[in-house]
Amino acid sequence: MGNLRELAFKLDNETGEIKGHTDTLIDVEILLGQLNDKMFEVEMKGEERSYYREHHRTIRILWHIMRQLKTELIGSVEEFDKINTDLFNKVVKNKTHEQ
Repeated sequence: MGNLRELAFKLDNETGEIKGHTDTLIDVEILLGQLNDKMFEVEMKGEERSYYREHHRTIRILWHIMRQLKTELIGSVEEFDKINTDLFNKVVKNKTHEQ
């Protein structure tokens, strides 16, 4: 896959991607918690029908974000795993052959 320098840069890039996805997951969790609180409040007032469209739109948007994020995260983790394996093979297995 390349020399150690290239692998280190690729690993750093994928680590940044995964961290970005994690930040987005945290944001989605916060939004879902706020939506849950708002839906509970509306339910207690008996105003579910009045807020249905708003809540449905929010859920639909969050679902699309989660679906896209899942796809990107899976891709990043797969690439991270490939780089990690190549790095391990270059550093650990080559060192074993040298000794």
